[in-house]
Amino acid sequence: RLALLVAQTALSLVLLVGAGLLVRSFAAVQGVDMGFASDRHLTFRVALPENRYPETPALVAASHAILERLAAIPGVTGVGAMSHLPYDDLPNWALTYALPSEPPQGASRADTRSVSAGLFETLGVQLEEGRLFTDHESPESPVIVIDHLLAERLWPDRSAIGQELLMGQARPTGRAVVAGVVRHLRVRSPVADLSPQILVPYQLWQRSPMAYVVRTTAEPSSLTAQVRAAVADVDPRLPIYDVRPMRDYVD
Repeated sequence: RLALLVAQTALSLVLLVGAGLLVRSFAAVQGVDMGFASDRHLTFRVALPENRYPETPALVAASHAILERLAAIPGVTGVGAMSHLPYDDLPNWALTYALPSEPPQGASRADTRSVSAGLFETLGVQLEEGRLFTDHESPESPVIVIDHLLAERLWPDRSAIGQELLMGQARPTGRAVVAGVVRHLRVRSPVADLSPQILVPYQLWQRSPMAYVVRTTAEPSSLTAQVRAAVADVDPRLPIYDVRPMRDYVD
């Protein structure tokens, strides 16, 4: 009986310590700065079919029209679009990058997301240097926004603004200029997400489907019907799906 009592006490102590560490770790994760806001944001996805939107100008015009109608909904305080929502289940998209002075075989990869003008502001992303995207980005002067981790890695002793990167899928082929540097966004894990990030303007790198983000002063889900109507006003044949508050992804 004494041996059983000692064993029971020892096991209870182990469980108690483990539970304490679990609660402490959970509280620490809740306090992590993810680099973006998620409360009062409604999200949904739209895929623009190629047979009706075969060219880049048509895709960009449709996306812009959707954003305009979403912004006109009462109670909406910000709108934007991005190719991959934080913590969603879509396959990763990564672009290779290299400095112009480096050989192509030395290229590294960065987590990449295509975003519209207004997306950073809607999510409350912190701009550390330079500027964010506008509706007037041009293929003749391609620009990108990078996170501060990539800026510190490539240009530790000077500003990243105005610096050039060679970018591509399998090897760097395109040239883009760094227009802005933002605080790193923890979009894959709240504790171990330190991959460098390159954010590209939707006008230059289209992705389908795109996820739309609506910031509102109301309860996010209460806007579902109005959001569906706004998209139908642009194209009644466009279905929207995965309608849910962004907080659901974070939770």
